Amino acid sequence: MQLVSIGGHTKGACWRLSERGLTLGRDQDNDIVLDDSIVSRRHCRFVIAGSRVVMEDLGCRNPLLVNGVPMRSGVLETGDEVTIGGERFLLVKPVLNSGGRGPDRTPSDTQSIDLGRPLFLGVDGHVDAEQESPRTIQDLLTLQQVLTKLARCRDREEFTALLKPALSERFHPRALWILLANEEQGTFVLDQEIQEETALPEESIQTALKEMRGFLSVHRGQDDGGREAMSFTLVTPVTVGGTAIGALALMTQTPYGVFVEDDLRLLVLLGQSLGPMLWAVEDMEQLRRDNEYLRARAGESLALVGGSHPMREVRRRMGLAAKSELSVLITGETGTGKELVARLLHQQSARRRGPFVVVNCAAIPHELFESFMFGYERGAFTGADRSSPGLLAEAHGGTIFLDEVGDLSLENQARILRSIEYGTYRRPGADKDSRVDVRVVSATNRDLRAGVQRGAFREDLLHRLNGFELHLPPLRDRTDDIPELARHFFELARQQAKRPVRGIAREAMEFLQSQSWPGNVRELRNCILRAMSVARGETIQARDVSDVHLAPRENGDATPVESLAEIEKKHIQETIKACGGNVTRTARALGISRSTLYEKMRHFSPGQ
Repeated sequence: MQLVSIGGHTKGACWRLSERGLTLGRDQDNDIVLDDSIVSRRHCRFVIAGSRVVMEDLGCRNPLLVNGVPMRSGVLETGDEVTIGGERFLLVKPVLNSGGRGPDRTPSDTQSIDLGRPLFLGVDGHVDAEQESPRTIQDLLTLQQVLTKLARCRDREEFTALLKPALSERFHPRALWILLANEEQGTFVLDQEIQEETALPEESIQTALKEMRGFLSVHRGQDDGGREAMSFTLVTPVTVGGTAIGALALMTQTPYGVFVEDDLRLLVLLGQSLGPMLWAVEDMEQLRRDNEYLRARAGESLALVGGSHPMREVRRRMGLAAKSELSVLITGETGTGKELVARLLHQQSARRRGPFVVVNCAAIPHELFESFMFGYERGAFTGADRSSPGLLAEAHGGTIFLDEVGDLSLENQARILRSIEYGTYRRPGADKDSRVDVRVVSATNRDLRAGVQRGAFREDLLHRLNGFELHLPPLRDRTDDIPELARHFFELARQQAKRPVRGIAREAMEFLQSQSWPGNVRELRNCILRAMSVARGETIQARDVSDVHLAPRENGDATPVESLAEIEKKHIQETIKACGGNVTRTARALGISRSTLYEKMRHFSPGQ
């Protein structure tokens, strides 16, 4: 048997009971020394007598409280709480039992420290009235203070930055983890605080999420000095409407500290209360990303415009590709609408309810690609002060779009191949593989087969990507679609125009049809947008669309006019290169936040 201090100056210390016994008192020759005037010099002794633990009076002036009842001597039971002054002790077994729940319901190290009853608390509808209330005014105050602070959070980083110190101040853990959970993807660490090298209690976390219960697990081991110690793990789901969206996990070890049932009760209440706030923060971040992306794509829509024979063939093949789970390779010149087709494929597929994640392979520096794609664990490299799930994990259950895949280095091609081939990958700094379920759609304006011949592209990767090929024809091969496309972009632009423009004059339309459009549909769209801003009459005239030099169709050497998005993309890439690939320095040089820079690098819009 062991006597564990769960409160007061000795909290976290533990003493093994034997037939010799343990003495408690103020004198320094006692096994447990308490410097408290209420304690006698030699107060009492705890001794094992057969199979029982007996407390013997050694001449104490003030009785101890056993489970709140005064006692000078008598028999103690496992789980009894002994209190004297400000000190509280718990009588526990060194090797604890599972409370009779069976190995299929709890982890092997989940034990009871209360009369053989496992310390489990249900969440979201499974909590009784006693469990729903904090036991102390201090815990109630802690709950109120934490929730007041977190209610003002606007992003994930601020949320975890406020929650971590609050958890540390109340529970004093040796390690804590704040996790985000996804029904299909599993869990990944949002943030953590570890005083020493401690492994994430994955089995305990999965049990808590699966059974929707918080619990306290205890097991015996050794501390850093090789001495016997007891380790405590607290885990609770973070829930919204009966669904686990995250988890909180804390660990400590004697003699540094202990966790008791009151700690579990408060952590479960926190998990229930934090859920709506974490959900709101995640929604707000997603809305912010969507808003930035939509602003970047202003004037575009998810409509594949054009009734020419080449476009009817594209739609037919899209329908076939959408019904399958094969990887799709979209080829075509710059500006033909490869990302648009990828998005439409996703919307028409069985994965439409899953995420659609864009990876611009040409925009991400070679040395950062692995971290962007696969994520990383905290401490994996200099500056990795928190874990990141990576773009591949974000796409779990949906579609990942590898734009400009022909620009990948051979090294990064090998990394992509493994994740596509086996559905597994390993984050930098991780000690095991993660599984992912995604459909891969890729796009390129390069001839990948010629790249294979030159040794610039892996043939095995091409075979994996090219399960189904969709080729988008250049605009010069479908000039019949130009009037329809021009009117489509005109209608979109007119909704944002500062003054009314009624339409496109016939002469202007004829001029548009006479051009070669080396920038394809994107160039036509930008031409209409510019014409709307410079039009001097009620309709767009030929002079309005010819203000910017456009070469006629027979001149194949015309250089397309760059859009603002392309100029911004090149500027960011050059700044990243000048900063040696350091994202923090790049963001500072550009005068934007790191999160904004990450989003811009993800969403350099290829457009239609």
